[in-house]
Amino acid sequence: MKAKRMVIVSCGAFGAPSVLERSGIGSPEILRRAGVDRVVTNLPGVGYEYNAHDLIFCPYKSSLTPEETLDGIISGKLGPGQLIQSNGKIMGWTAQDVTCKLRPDDSEVVSLGPEFQEAWDKEFNTT
Repeated sequence: MKAKRMVIVSCGAFGAPSVLERSGIGSPEILRRAGVDRVVTNLPGVGYEYNAHDLIFCPYKSSLTPEETLDGIISGKLGPGQLIQSNGKIMGWTAQDVTCKLRPDDSEVVSLGPEFQEAWDKEFNTT
């Protein structure tokens, strides 16, 4: 594949190094070990010591069942092999809904004031 113009590949912070390396851009030693025969650009810093996505767990009580949370993975009770073999539903979601979308109840929405309530009703209220 060749490009006649600039191509911007956007695949996120974790995906960018692997796309670059598969394209032959990166450390020749790493590329050779990965089976990439043609080094297009010797750029050893690709993906080197990348750690910008630190992971912080904030436990909280929830009405969700264990099958609807990441508890099994975090605790080590479930492993990738077991989930693949059982075709676990968790393999199909990113877990963002159970880790990031803590929705206020109606009284909390009201307590945050009319400006918040108007924005909430317009953008997020699904009831």
